Amino acid sequence: MGVRARLVSQEERARIVHLAAELGVADPIVGEALRQVDGQCVFLGEDHRCAIHAKYGSASKPLVCRQYPVVAVDTGTERRIGIDPGCYTSYRTATTGDDVQGEGLGVMNVKLDPAAESQEYALLGLLRNAPNTRAALGNLAAPGIEARGLARLRHADIGALIARPETGAASRQALTPLATWLADASNAPGTALSPEADAWTREVARRMVFLRLQPAVPPVAVAALVLLGGTALGWVDPSVDRVAPGLAAWCRALRAPLFVRALVPDGGSLRALISGSGIDDC
Repeated sequence: MGVRARLVSQEERARIVHLAAELGVADPIVGEALRQVDGQCVFLGEDHRCAIHAKYGSASKPLVCRQYPVVAVDTGTERRIGIDPGCYTSYRTATTGDDVQGEGLGVMNVKLDPAAESQEYALLGLLRNAPNTRAALGNLAAPGIEARGLARLRHADIGALIARPETGAASRQALTPLATWLADASNAPGTALSPEADAWTREVARRMVFLRLQPAVPPVAVAALVLLGGTALGWVDPSVDRVAPGLAAWCRALRAPLFVRALVPDGGSLRALISGSGIDDC
């Protein structure tokens, strides 16, 4: 739920079409990925198990499903490998999980235009070296980004967005406390993230940019929206145990076009969020 499974080869497409016919699943592929219904993979059963896995075993699933949450991206100049920050256990396993091996992975080709690529490299350094999330936001956006972000979050009506059927149950549970907090107009920013949650928020923003998990949005906006999401989750509860699952759900939501359009409907609103003026190019 919330993550589209892209197919990596024509052989894989043919295999999935064949298995879909045997399982009685119509039109299993849309574009380069498995079809979704209300945000859920068409092969996801009522028991929340993969129908392909259940009947034919793990080896029959698409490669990206077998390797999740490992993500491999070909940028055109290099191959990047990392763990999807949309995985709900990524914080718990960040320091205890096995090292990721790069052999035999399904690789997605995700290229950016030269301007965005140049911006991306600068962002990765900034996110790695910023002393805290507030400083990182301050380097990405004009002063007042938190207040502007709060206004955008309230205007977007996060509660209504996550109530839609395409939001998975885990994401809805993780983001409901934020939606409830935002719905109370008397609540205002003030709580600082715990040191652990602050460091993890910057790491999640770095992963979203590094793995190009939202290439339709300028890298600086991806980073700002992730940092803003982590900051807002900290207003509700600054502990990493609360912020980390909320950030996983937030990263999934940021890959949904409807969610992004609700936050920043157009280029003007995006520039206004980043620059505070709506004039300067972000």
